[in-house]
Amino acid sequence: MKSKIVTKIPKIVLTYGVVGDTLNALLEVAKSNNVIVRQVMPSELDVKISQLLKVKQLNLEQYPPDCDTCILMANFDNSSIDAFLKDIKSNHIDITLKAMLTPTNRIWTFNRLLENLRLEHEKFMNR
Repeated sequence: MKSKIVTKIPKIVLTYGVVGDTLNALLEVAKSNNVIVRQVMPSELDVKISQLLKVKQLNLEQYPPDCDTCILMANFDNSSIDAFLKDIKSNHIDITLKAMLTPTNRIWTFNRLLENLRLEHEKFMNR
């Protein structure tokens, strides 16, 4: 009888601009939801998202003052994303920009994602 090996794809959150108490709270929520958190540094903004998801974080850098906070959630199903976002909200974690990994944004650079999210957020706030 052949055994079937099932490898579970880990849930990953790429963060940008999330620091201090907000980062610590996000790490706690991620831990309780079995989510890996990887910070995207300013020097990595021109790297494709698909590459950022494959490479471990290499270093820590300072974020620009007053930069937007952002998370990109990858490999979540509907129920796990709902639970994760609910935990973020219930823990009062303020992150301005949130997105899911899609086939389209997977090939973008992280900077392009930020630009698109900022435009969407601005349009939403002006309504």
